[in-house]
Amino acid sequence: MLQKKYRVIGLGMFISLVLVFIIGDQGLKPHVARLRPFVDFPNVPLVAEPPKATSYSFPSGHSFGSFAASMALYLGLSNICPNKRFWGIIALLGSCVVAFSRVYLFVHYPSDVLTGLVLGIIVGYIAWLIAKALWSWWTGRKNEVEYEPYTFKRKN
Repeated sequence: MLQKKYRVIGLGMFISLVLVFIIGDQGLKPHVARLRPFVDFPNVPLVAEPPKATSYSFPSGHSFGSFAASMALYLGLSNICPNKRFWGIIALLGSCVVAFSRVYLFVHYPSDVLTGLVLGIIVGYIAWLIAKALWSWWTGRKNEVEYEPYTFKRKN
């Protein structure tokens, strides 16, 4: 994202992750308050050590965040540099691996992950639209105001 033409993609990914935090962690998780599967079914043998059950299960934050960011990346690359959109596809495939791992490790129910997938795609799309609008405004604002040379006074 150091190159100027890709900064809008970074902005879109950042906006998507902020929306994931607001919608998922601050909005849905405390209101649905669904316990994690390893808490509901303590007798099921686990593949790895479970995390501390300090947060709720629905929706999967990992799935939600990874799909939102990868969707913003895919849409950004599709619009800016279509011949590099395969990186967005690779990111979406990586998000599928993340989603599968959440169910495999028994820290989320499949419905948690599917909800994270659907919400992530929607939020990623919305974040890309917001990022495009903000970027257009930011880059176009310099043309709206003219200043006197070597001063900060606006021209009338």
